[in-house]
Amino acid sequence: MNVIRKIGLIALCCLFIPGFSAFAAEKGKIGVVDFQKVIDTSIEGKAVNAELVAFNEKWKAKLMSKRKEIEAVQKKLEDDMMMSREKKEKLTRDRAKLFVDFKSDEKKYKEDINVLRNRKLKLLTKTSIALAKKIGEKEGYSIIIGKAGILYHSDAVDLTGKMIKLYNKQYARKSGSKKKK
Repeated sequence: MNVIRKIGLIALCCLFIPGFSAFAAEKGKIGVVDFQKVIDTSIEGKAVNAELVAFNEKWKAKLMSKRKEIEAVQKKLEDDMMMSREKKEKLTRDRAKLFVDFKSDEKKYKEDINVLRNRKLKLLTKTSIALAKKIGEKEGYSIIIGKAGILYHSDAVDLTGKMIKLYNKQYARKSGSKKKK
């Protein structure tokens, strides 16, 4: 029984080895791209990051202003001991309304920043994949892999620099044509 298994295993290897060697002889070129670095260092990636930072700062200022309003009402409530009951109740209602508005705005901000970030990341990813395909076809790569899942790779197969240059070139053309319109 052992002999039959060994013969079967040898036969199976004989079937697959020619296929692998044909693949290796035909193309077998592998490339690696650090997509996070492409997004972080390309011109468009930097522009997207700047847009997200500006959006974030605008919302932070708005939320901080509302928080200061709430704190001012709270301070009035705590400081004025001689305040009438009606005025105290009105200020308490105002504070509660301001707090509800603050929480609503905070929730809207989180939703908006996530939608914007996801939309921009989707666009950057789509462009990066298209550029990887373009490099792969042009330079004869059989496969281009994202660096995130790789434990080791030689610098010779790293295409990140090429990808960033091509990305910047394409973005410059795209932004140049937008300015002309």
